Amino acid sequence: MQRGYLKLSGSLCVIILLLPHASRIVSFFERFIHALLFETGAVLISAAAVLLFGLSHAGTAFGMSVAVSVTAMVWNFLFNWGFDKIFTGRRERRGWGVRMLQTGAFEGGLLFFTTPLIAWFLQITLWQALLTDISLTLLIVLYSLVYNWAFDHIRAYWLASRHKVS
Repeated sequence: MQRGYLKLSGSLCVIILLLPHASRIVSFFERFIHALLFETGAVLISAAAVLLFGLSHAGTAFGMSVAVSVTAMVWNFLFNWGFDKIFTGRRERRGWGVRMLQTGAFEGGLLFFTTPLIAWFLQITLWQALLTDISLTLLIVLYSLVYNWAFDHIRAYWLASRHKVS
């Protein structure tokens, strides 16, 4: 295994990826990094939305977002593992139709797990929580489309550059 480094937009954030040389298969570690970065952004976006609409105090909004995020991380790992088993091939070449299917199926399944969490944290009915969850989901769907496209293309670029160096 070789060690590679990816610097994002000149930030201080450096992600160490352990990948087999020029691998097209997404490793366990890559899936972990993918989910961790995605959920960090999702927590910040959803907590900000809950605060913006006055649905809760900062601590509750953040706590709810973290609980939903942990649930989503587990679901993300399992769902995308299965999705990649069905839709094989180079991820960066997936069209927008496949990406929309992936995003819609993932978010639809996630609603089942997160609606009760939202109801409990915000002390609202399941119906109100479902409507809140759908609203947050629509926001996250847009984020997810852009994030997954960017992640796959950055990963492909990184793998191609690693292949040229070796």
